Amino acid sequence: MALKPLRKFKKSKQFSIEVFRKFFVGLGIFIGVAVVVLGIFLLRIQNVSFELNSVNCTNQSQLESDLKLKGNNIFLQNTEIVAKTIKEKYSCVQSAKVTKIYPNNLKVEIQGREPVVVINFVKIEQNKNLDLFSELIASESATESAKQSVVLPDPSTGSKFIADRTGYIFETFSDQNNLPVVNYFGDNLGLGKKVEDDAIDKMFQIIAKLNEFVVPLGGVNIIGEKMTFDSQPKLTFSLTKDVLRQLTTLQLILQEAKINSKTIESVDLRFDKSVVLYSSKK
Repeated sequence: MALKPLRKFKKSKQFSIEVFRKFFVGLGIFIGVAVVVLGIFLLRIQNVSFELNSVNCTNQSQLESDLKLKGNNIFLQNTEIVAKTIKEKYSCVQSAKVTKIYPNNLKVEIQGREPVVVINFVKIEQNKNLDLFSELIASESATESAKQSVVLPDPSTGSKFIADRTGYIFETFSDQNNLPVVNYFGDNLGLGKKVEDDAIDKMFQIIAKLNEFVVPLGGVNIIGEKMTFDSQPKLTFSLTKDVLRQLTTLQLILQEAKINSKTIESVDLRFDKSVVLYSSKK
């Protein structure tokens, strides 16, 4: 008979624990729902700060108008999509980073592209003339007179753009830019496009070495897969082969010509055996 009160006490204790458990579970659900509701209706983006570094194609006012970030829910705002949108919309933007600062602020950091070169785009129509020229400039056996028989358009007819070191074109040219100019002969180039084969970076590598070799520099031209320098001597490089190896070959050719007191008119470094033309003048 003495065991009955003990059993009643145990049942009463178990009942109390179950009640407390359900209470705390319910409280947790309530708090969770409350947080979600508060997040949806109260935690709206109230302030967006912009940090622009070397950005010339847009400004804070235009960004605020285009992105429309204020008033959006900070939890639901996808910062990666915002950053991608900025890069795609503004050609002068190199990188963009968007950071959430709770409870209701965003920070947008934008790095602009660095202008390093003017691309003078000279359009060549896709026709038999261009096909012939492309074939000639890729041929080792073609004579200089044959190569020169195909006349390229006058570079003064070109359209000028600004590009960064990667060759990405992000701005139209203005007379205020004091940058080196490269003539690009082709059929398709403009804002938002890129000069292929890392040609601009290779150009700066070549120029740095030519300065070391004390080679007088002139105009630079990109035609197909080759880059030419109207220097003394005239130089032709392949954009699809190792530039440093071509420069090493050029250095040896220049040293040999100096030793033998020869004057070089042109060097074509695109082939396994470089084509060197010497001046006939004594």
